[in-house]
Amino acid sequence: MSLKDDVLRLLFTVNDKGFILMSAAVFFVDAIITFLIIQRVPYTEIDWSTYMQQVECFTIKNIRNYSEIEGDTGPVVYPAGHLWTYSVFHALTNAGKNIRAAQYIFMGLYLLNLLAALRLYYKSNKVYVGLPFLIHDPISYIRRSFDLGRVFLFKWTVNWRFLPEEIFLSPRLHLALLSFHLVVLMMERTGGVGLHVSPFIKPQDIGSLLNKAGFDLVTLDSDEIQVGYPNMMALMYDLQLMAESHCTFTRSRTIRKDVLLAADAIYKAMYEKDDRYPATFRVISFIGWKPGPNMPKPAKRGSQNVSFKDLGKIVEDPRLLEKLSKKEDDSEKK
Repeated sequence: MSLKDDVLRLLFTVNDKGFILMSAAVFFVDAIITFLIIQRVPYTEIDWSTYMQQVECFTIKNIRNYSEIEGDTGPVVYPAGHLWTYSVFHALTNAGKNIRAAQYIFMGLYLLNLLAALRLYYKSNKVYVGLPFLIHDPISYIRRSFDLGRVFLFKWTVNWRFLPEEIFLSPRLHLALLSFHLVVLMMERTGGVGLHVSPFIKPQDIGSLLNKAGFDLVTLDSDEIQVGYPNMMALMYDLQLMAESHCTFTRSRTIRKDVLLAADAIYKAMYEKDDRYPATFRVISFIGWKPGPNMPKPAKRGSQNVSFKDLGKIVEDPRLLEKLSKKEDDSEKK
């Protein structure tokens, strides 16, 4: 086996040494690139000065009403941990004036996040750091710091600047990105994207199947029924009880929890109405006759005694059918 094969196996297969080497390479390359960006790319002011002003409202002006804490570009919209963290930055950067020091601080935090983001996230305690604001005015704190309906302003975006503003702010774009996230998540976690319910059938498919099976005089009817569910999981439970989950032999028999949660979020964003998840069921009824002596025969052409132009009148007045039939019979006798 060649040295090249050994290196490829070490770096691109699941093994402890390869993982350590790849992680170290990513970490140091990222550190070098970040350092070069700080050194060579001009500083772009977005929200740093505003954050410093918000911190001063908290630390210097001693404001505890969360709805009154703001800066040049707007009010504070993050939980209290944001203010506590930037209070430290405020002290370390000469009240926010030493931009280069702030950049190096964020570089260090970024690299730490690269190593331990998930662990730090699950070990955070949001209730404790928000306690001063919760004591003073819990409603304003919760509304402002956890405003999930807030839309990021186009003028502050960097990565999506190439889009027109109306597209950037469009809910359809947001839902499309969320849907794409679900697809990528399924591909990454399950190795692909597939259905989790049986394929839908159309009325014409049933008619075709009955005809191929030898049935005649096929009649079809369909009704649509809309049911509201408290969440997507309740809908899936009903589908399972109705034997409407995916029936193919090669189907995936499990689905990951994170995929379900992402799908539930998309369903809610796209279709939720009055705190319910609407689902429309189509019930198809059909009947067909097997050829035989007792099978009804189609009437002969021209033997009808009611004109199609009178159907609307018959619906409004069912007694009209009897009158028209009697009239036709009298005409035939004459």
